[in-house]
Amino acid sequence: MLVRRIVTLTALATTIPSGAAWAQEAPATAEGTRRTGTVEGSILAIESGDIFLDLGQARGAETGKEVELWRPMKLKHPVTGATVVDRWRIGTLRLGQVRPQMSMGRVEGEIARPPAVGDVLVMRVLLTEPVKPESPPRPITPGGNRIPAPPLPPPSKPDPAITDALEVARMFSSLEGQGVQTRIAAYESFVASHPNGPYNKVLGEESSALRRLVDDRRQLDELQQTGAHATAGGTKAKREATLLGFNGPEDARAGEPVRVALELAPRFKGAVLHYRRRDAPTYVSTPMRGVGERYFAAEIPKEAVSEPGFDYFIEGVDRAGSAAALVGEPHAPRAVRAVQPDRSVRPPGRLVTANVSTDYASFNQKAANDYVWQTEGAFGLRLSDEGLRAIRSGFGVFRGLGGNVDELDGTNGVAPKPPREVGLTYGYVEMEYAFNTNYALIGRGAVGLREAGINGGAQAFLRIGNDRRSNLSLGGEILGGIGLRGIAQFELKTLSRVPLMLRTEVSNQPTGLGESSGGPFASPGAENVSARMIAQAGYQLTSSLTLSGRVSYQGRNINHAGPGAGAAVSYEW
Repeated sequence: MLVRRIVTLTALATTIPSGAAWAQEAPATAEGTRRTGTVEGSILAIESGDIFLDLGQARGAETGKEVELWRPMKLKHPVTGATVVDRWRIGTLRLGQVRPQMSMGRVEGEIARPPAVGDVLVMRVLLTEPVKPESPPRPITPGGNRIPAPPLPPPSKPDPAITDALEVARMFSSLEGQGVQTRIAAYESFVASHPNGPYNKVLGEESSALRRLVDDRRQLDELQQTGAHATAGGTKAKREATLLGFNGPEDARAGEPVRVALELAPRFKGAVLHYRRRDAPTYVSTPMRGVGERYFAAEIPKEAVSEPGFDYFIEGVDRAGSAAALVGEPHAPRAVRAVQPDRSVRPPGRLVTANVSTDYASFNQKAANDYVWQTEGAFGLRLSDEGLRAIRSGFGVFRGLGGNVDELDGTNGVAPKPPREVGLTYGYVEMEYAFNTNYALIGRGAVGLREAGINGGAQAFLRIGNDRRSNLSLGGEILGGIGLRGIAQFELKTLSRVPLMLRTEVSNQPTGLGESSGGPFASPGAENVSARMIAQAGYQLTSSLTLSGRVSYQGRNINHAGPGAGAAVSYEW
C-alpha cells in the first residue's frame, strides 16, 4: 500500500514540471495583476550551522522570509524493480542574509531530519504581471465609422493532464491522517468521476489492495474474538490468512549477522525484509530467499546490527503481485536490541589455560644489592565449578641478591658485606578443590635445584569467590633456602575485558640466610622482613588472549626500599 501511494505521487511529479510556480490570482494593482506562487530551490552547502541556498533577490527572496524544507527520496522497489521517487517536508528555514543569487538561512522551529545538501526548498512569492498597453485606436472609414475590432479568439481549454494532476494532489492532501475506508471511498469516487483519467489504473489497484488488507485484518479479528485460533480448524484458518510460523529475534549480539525466517500461507509467492539501524533515516530492503516449500529466510548483515539496535518489518507478496504487511509496519516496526557480547564469559565446559609471567622487585633502590626476579610458566585444565576444580603444572626460575640489612647497608656498627646470590629453579604441581561455587582450597608442591642441591617448597591458599569472577585469595608460600611469604590477593573482574588485581605480600625473601641462621626457613630478624604492594591491570584482546602489566613498591625500612614491575600473558581455549 505504501509503495503504491509513492508510485502515484511519482506519476504526479513527472506530469507537473519541477520548479514550476503554482500561481493563484490575487487583487489587481495599478502596476498589474498580482499572483501568489511558489519558487523552488536547493541547499548548496552547510557550514557551521549556516545553510546556503540558491534562492536570491533575483527569485524573490527577502530577509526574514520563511521557506519550506523538503527531503527528496529515490528508492528501487525490491519486488518490481521500478524506481520510486518522492519527497517529504521535514521543516522550515528562515532566510538571513539575502544576496542577488544566493541567501543564507537557519532552521526555524522543530525539524524532522537534519538539513542536507540537495534538499529541496519551496518559497512562496507574490508575482505581478504588468498591465498590457491599450491597443491603438481602430481606423475610421470615410463615412466616419470606426472599423469594428476583430473577434477575440475562443478561450483555450485547460490541459486535462494538468487538471487531473491538480485534482489528485488535492485529494491526497485532503486524505492526510484519514482511515483506510475513507481512502478507499475517495479513490473509487475519483475513478468513477474521471472515466478516462490517466491515474485510474493506479488508484484502482490501490483501492483493491486496501480492500484485501481490510478483509485479512477482519478475518484475523474474527478468529481472535471467537477463540477459533485456539482450535485446530481456527489455527489453520488463521495461518491461511497470514503466517504459518514466525519466531523473530528480540535481542542480538552487536557485530554479528541476524537470520530471519518465516513460513507463509500458500497464497504468498515471496516476502521482502526491510531493516534499518536505529539511527538510520531509511530502510534497506532485501528479498527473502526460498529455503523450502513456503519457507523464506534472509540475513540482516552485521553492519546493521549495532548498539542500541535495529528495526525491521516484513511484507508478503501474493501471486497477484500485491504487497501485504506480515510482521510489523513501516511506521510501527519490530525493534531488536543489540548488545555487545561479554568476551570475558566463555561457554560452559572444560577450559585449558596456558600463561607466562615475570616479576622484578627491587628492595633497595640506592644499591642493586637486594632484589628478586621470578618467572613462572604454567599449563592448566579447569574441570568444573565444584569438586576438583582445576589441575595445574608449571615451572619457575627464582633469582636474586640478598642478605642481612645491616650488613648490606653497613648500619648499627656492622661492617658492610657483599650480598649473597639466591636462586632456585623448580617445577610444581597445583590443585584446586572447590567446596562450592564460592569457596575453594588451593595447594601446591614444588621441587627444584639450587647451588646447594635439591630443595623444595609449597603454597596454600583459601579462595573466597569464584575464580571466573571477582575473588579474594589468602595464603602463603615457603621456598627452601629463600624464605617465607604471606599473600593476600584480590582479583576484580567487573570491568568487561579489563581484569584488575591488587596484591600485598609480607616476606623475608630474598635474604638468603638459610644456611647461616639455623635452617632453610629460619627468620633472620624483623629488620629483614619486607612488605610489597602490587597493582596489576590486564586487557582481553580476544575471548582467549589477555595481556597484563604490573607495578609494585616494596621495602624493608624507610631507607631500604625500591620499585618493581612485571608482565604476564595468558591464553585459554
